[in-house]
Amino acid sequence: MSSQALAMPVVPTHEETSEMWEEVPCNLCGSRNASVKYQGTTDQDTEKLLKSYCASGNFVSKETLVECNECGLVYTSPRLNREMILKGYTETEDPTYVSQAKGRILSAS
Repeated sequence: MSSQALAMPVVPTHEETSEMWEEVPCNLCGSRNASVKYQGTTDQDTEKLLKSYCASGNFVSKETLVECNECGLVYTSPRLNREMILKGYTETEDPTYVSQAKGRILSAS
């Protein structure tokens, strides 16, 4: 386990998206003492990030993964803030998902 504690959000690099991310504490124990396990490479503009919430999307998530130094939980931090996540789910159109509705209904019956 790395002893390097997470200090500042390192994703993304675009100035226009930096306010969309938030560093979060461990969801299991609440600690903010974490070490980077995988340095993320997500560096997307707002439109691309919002489209990542499509159910049928091909977006590969590459956020930074950290490990809590207190309890060992591995989680994503920084992550998109709540406003961006809500906007992604409420404003993103997904015509592929809609076009497959009949098949999902038949398979659930």
